[in-house]
Amino acid sequence: MFKRLFTAGSGALLVLALSGCAFANSVPKETLEGYFGAIATQDPESKLAAQAFAVPGSLADAYAIEQSAHTQAQLDGGVLSTETNEIVVEAERVLLCEPLAESVKKELDVEDYCSVYENFEFQDDKLVSFNAGPKPLEGRLTLGDSTVIDIGDIGSVEMLASYITIRGDLVVVAEVVSNTDTLRLPYD
Repeated sequence: MFKRLFTAGSGALLVLALSGCAFANSVPKETLEGYFGAIATQDPESKLAAQAFAVPGSLADAYAIEQSAHTQAQLDGGVLSTETNEIVVEAERVLLCEPLAESVKKELDVEDYCSVYENFEFQDDKLVSFNAGPKPLEGRLTLGDSTVIDIGDIGSVEMLASYITIRGDLVVVAEVVSNTDTLRLPYD
């Protein structure tokens, strides 16, 4: 028996809805639509489709892996929200927004109900990196190295990914394999 755990944070389900914006020649719109359209899904395997739009081994590639692992952990833990969000692709940024009434949106800054992605770096029309919120991904995202650590008679654990959120929360996704029928691990 195994379960993926996450130690902090939560994710919302996202749906693709693209805005009709003019794009600068230097920003490949199809890459942003493909990458964030995949990230916007609620299915861990579908999130991995974002890798087709990222340079292999890049931070954008790692982010797709982390987002997939995080979503799988939420599904395994039964805490994945069923609420859908909207993705808006603009010329210089991408917004993943909570569905709120227009009257509520008018009273809030866009950053209060949308995750903002910007400062995109590309190589050969593939995504290399970007800012998630006002901060670059660099230094905030780590993937596991496939090391499995034995935890005695209990089982084993493998760190899949970790991510520091904009608020400063550390989200760690680990796969735990239990040697017992039922294993309950506390997390915060």
